[in-house]
Amino acid sequence: MRQLRVVVVALTLLSVAAAQSLRVDEHASKVVLRVRTYTAVLVANSADPVESAAVTLEVIAPSGSQLASSSTPARLKTGTNKLSASVTLPDLPKKNADLLWYRLACNVTANGTELAHGILPLFESVQDFALHVSAPAMVQRVANRHELLR
Repeated sequence: MRQLRVVVVALTLLSVAAAQSLRVDEHASKVVLRVRTYTAVLVANSADPVESAAVTLEVIAPSGSQLASSSTPARLKTGTNKLSASVTLPDLPKKNADLLWYRLACNVTANGTELAHGILPLFESVQDFALHVSAPAMVQRVANRHELLR
């Protein structure tokens, strides 16, 4: 019985150490929405190389329900990594303003062990407006400003 406890404690410590070997920089990570597809580039720092990892993305609605998910294979090297993954919504919400409240849950796993987990807000990925600039076709120089007032 005592050996079993030692094994359980050792496995727990190993899983905690593995979970801390990868850190996702949420501020440096980017998420962009194009039509119905969210594309995420996660910036992650890994203490150890991982040959076979998976990046799972889940789009979470304001109600807490999962709208879409995807899993993308990844390889991690020691140091900074840029992990790219995308997830496509089945339908856009009836009100585009609802997109501002969606969240993106991100998980990085390897061999069934979660290495990193985070939730990113998606309000920055929505294009709120477009800026259009207009200018006259021809510009002329005026000798002085009084000529403009005539």
